[in-house]
Amino acid sequence: MKINLEILKPEEKAVLSLRALYESRGYQKFKVSRFEEYSFYLENKDFLAGKKIPTFTDLNGKLMALKPDVTLSIIKHSRADHQQTEKLYYIENVYRENQSASGYREISQMGLEYLGEIEGAAVGEVALLAAQSLAAFGPRAILTMGHSDFTLGVFQQAGIDLGAEPQIMAALSAKNAQELKALLQARDLPQAICERISHLALLEGDFAEVLQEAGSTIISSSAKAALKELSSVYLSVQGAGLPVKLRLDFALLNDVNYYNGIVFKGYLQGLARPVLSGGAYDKMMRKLGKKAGAIGFAIYLNELTRLDKGPQDTACAQALPLTVALPKGRLAEKVCKLLNTAGYDCGHILDEAGRRLEFFSQDKTLRFLLVKPSDVAIYVEHGAADIGIVGKDILLESAPEVYELLDLRLGRCRFCEAAPVGYRENLDRALVVATSFTNVARQYYASINREIELIKLNGSVELAPLLGLSDVIVDLVESGSTLKANKMEVSAEIMAISARLIANKSAYAFKHQAIAQLTAKLEGAIDND
Repeated sequence: MKINLEILKPEEKAVLSLRALYESRGYQKFKVSRFEEYSFYLENKDFLAGKKIPTFTDLNGKLMALKPDVTLSIIKHSRADHQQTEKLYYIENVYRENQSASGYREISQMGLEYLGEIEGAAVGEVALLAAQSLAAFGPRAILTMGHSDFTLGVFQQAGIDLGAEPQIMAALSAKNAQELKALLQARDLPQAICERISHLALLEGDFAEVLQEAGSTIISSSAKAALKELSSVYLSVQGAGLPVKLRLDFALLNDVNYYNGIVFKGYLQGLARPVLSGGAYDKMMRKLGKKAGAIGFAIYLNELTRLDKGPQDTACAQALPLTVALPKGRLAEKVCKLLNTAGYDCGHILDEAGRRLEFFSQDKTLRFLLVKPSDVAIYVEHGAADIGIVGKDILLESAPEVYELLDLRLGRCRFCEAAPVGYRENLDRALVVATSFTNVARQYYASINREIELIKLNGSVELAPLLGLSDVIVDLVESGSTLKANKMEVSAEIMAISARLIANKSAYAFKHQAIAQLTAKLEGAIDND
């Protein structure tokens, strides 16, 4: 019976074509067991995308896990070494924590792994296959690459081991230039060194242009070797003439304790999240006792079902209005004033705000959405908005997958612990804490090694100690008048909070020029205020 391929969805046709492509390059299909012993993942939990793993007890009483990752299983069963190469591809489902649904989700993946002696030709081959994989899903693709050896080398010149600096790593990954500079300045490094490191580490854009700029600076030998490898990879991929735009981003890093060398992220226009991710992971191979290198990538097939039929090239994406999620309420007036100072006419938003939630700037280059402050990050993370303005408190509590580009210095307040006036803490038992910000509170007390019992409240947390529901509260404090009215006082300051400019990661790739321009104008308006 002849099979009618027309009944297949576009992503299903693409998977078939990729199977043919991978096999034509010598990759063999690898079938991974659905289950692994839980202890295997527990020993390597830092390598995994999520911290929680679905488990069950088998008929022999052994604790097993539904696999949350394919690469670890392939490494475990690999026989590759520096003399024997393995080229494998897979189509598998993995099971990971779904924080938004407080459960687990099944994720369909397709990917490939090259294990063995990893030289320039192998890296170029895998990078080219990553670009060809993106091209199979349409012409609206961007392949962004980075190189951990370059970025690590830049920081090592200043005596900083990036793998041992989670705060610096977080600021870098979030593209938070202000926080990165502040962390470097706190080390008493000269201002010129701080500026240089920040500039190089956050360097990104068109692949050839960024490569040239990075090569013109004085860098370490390891960073120079990284640029040489990137140049070779660029020639391999660019020479194929694929309809995939290549970008270079030195802030693109995986966990440097497990990954090394080149890193990939692939984006398709119309999708809010990366659809392809990978890189070299020689360190992980060594950790599992393998005497070989490895490089590979995974394609998230679930994401492809959300692919829409938007503009057919990235130039069109740049021409579309930039969608900005603005917070309703007290912060809206300050935000609109800052935008006006930056040259974006949006004064009419406050005049016309009421039931209307969507507005355009006079020149139609910006589209504004008025949403609840707590929802701004959700709109941006899921791609309903390209950028947004949100309080740092929301980012700390919900940890959305977005870039944090700029501290707008608006809506300033503090996260504080507060207690009734005259309260004396009993250190002989767990501290009972009432808060709307459970993640912030949990992280704070863990940092000071204090055992707590959390009570989640959605408002009026000041009542909790007065009614004996809790010992203290953790909340935002601006003037302190509410605390004073309820006979409470600040007992500990946790951190300063202000409004931040955030960006969707995919939008940042496709609309980088427009977002960078707006960010620069806002930064100028802040400095001149």
